[in-house]
Amino acid sequence: MLRSLRACATLARAAVALGAAALLLAGAATPAAAAPEDPSGQQFGFFLNDAWDTTANHVFMYGRFADEVLIGDWDGDGTDSITVRRGNVFYVNNAPRGGEAEHVFVYGRPGDTVLVGDWDGDGVDTLAVRRGAEYHVKNDLAGGPADQVVVYGRSGDQVVVGDWDGDTLDTFAVRRGAQYFVKNTIAAGQADQVVVYGRAGDITLAGDWDGDGDDTFTVRRGATYYVKNTIAAGQADLVLVYGRAGDEVYVGDWNGDGEDTLGIRRHPGFQVSIVPVTAADIGASWRPGCPVAPAGLRTVVASHWDDGGNVRTGRVVVAAALAGDVADVLEDLYDARFPIHRMVPVAEYGADDDASMAANNTSAFNCRAVTGGSSFSEHSYGRAIDVNPLVNPYVVGSTVLPPAGAPYADRSRDAAGMIHAGDEVVRAFAARGWSWGGAWSSPKDYQHFSTTGR
Repeated sequence: MLRSLRACATLARAAVALGAAALLLAGAATPAAAAPEDPSGQQFGFFLNDAWDTTANHVFMYGRFADEVLIGDWDGDGTDSITVRRGNVFYVNNAPRGGEAEHVFVYGRPGDTVLVGDWDGDGVDTLAVRRGAEYHVKNDLAGGPADQVVVYGRSGDQVVVGDWDGDTLDTFAVRRGAQYFVKNTIAAGQADQVVVYGRAGDITLAGDWDGDGDDTFTVRRGATYYVKNTIAAGQADLVLVYGRAGDEVYVGDWNGDGEDTLGIRRHPGFQVSIVPVTAADIGASWRPGCPVAPAGLRTVVASHWDDGGNVRTGRVVVAAALAGDVADVLEDLYDARFPIHRMVPVAEYGADDDASMAANNTSAFNCRAVTGGSSFSEHSYGRAIDVNPLVNPYVVGSTVLPPAGAPYADRSRDAAGMIHAGDEVVRAFAARGWSWGGAWSSPKDYQHFSTTGR
């Protein structure tokens, strides 16, 4: 069963409401000491721990730092292990170690959000693809159509996976701020339990921390973890300081003892490179007659935080003359730990700006007309960037783009990845002479930054 998570302040999705129980986090125990030891002397890679102490006993390298990491029991042996994802290609390793992938398969689309769980209770974890509020559940690691498709919650919700009632089936819980809507079946309808836990800015993990067969929540604040063994009101059952605030954290049963513990992946800090564009980078986003040739563009490949508190490597295509400034902006945002949900060229969405926005994808170059007009947009020149467009929508009158971003037209909200006047994002761009569309009188383009103010 899935014991992994990757959650945080921006994914929150769900359906309905029952009564909510307030959960106050407090230290039920003295926090344990500092960072996990590294017996190999290795500075980067995976550090997995079989116990709730500070010594990592599985230390290895696997995949690339640009890879997305998924955790699951892929072979039904009772232990969780690493799979890495590159686009829609998945590389499965069935042991907590490095080495070659034991199984490679292709599934879904490169831009999909992928979840892991044991959806049918057979002891083997498989995938579910999420597109907005629609979930495509697959019960084997093979091609072909989904075994079940269900709509649950809202496209802007955060989703957490776990076996909440001990029936061996993993299902969804959706999160909005500090409120969790727990569902014990993969079906539409009302939540079976609603609980308030922690703070809206916490990173959420799910796992079976005490081996009783039920998954529950742990919240992370920096390098401190507040573990709760029931989905109910009350104090945390364990408070642990582990690793560093900048570590990417995962949850799994690494030794098959029935209890989930922590693992981290440590990156080498902010990394950036500026490279020529490739055909894959621009794809359908460029065509003859566009105002800038491919030779006038560059791809900025850079580290960024996602909204689950993990470090990712993203790519953004911009005008060659602006690539250095964009690299500096991304470093500022990295240092500020500002979350960028996803950052890939819009070509990965077939140059469909609507699809890219709906996926909350940060992008820049796209040879297209201005919204509602026929002249080339600033994106056509590679001198405009749209940041987290789902939670920073384009608003004019009653029109909100993307439509799923309508709840975020209310700028008094404080969801992860939202941009507000004077914040670290606005300051980082302004320091390089870029203007923010959120300062316009009409329309309000909260996602948009450009060098020209257009």
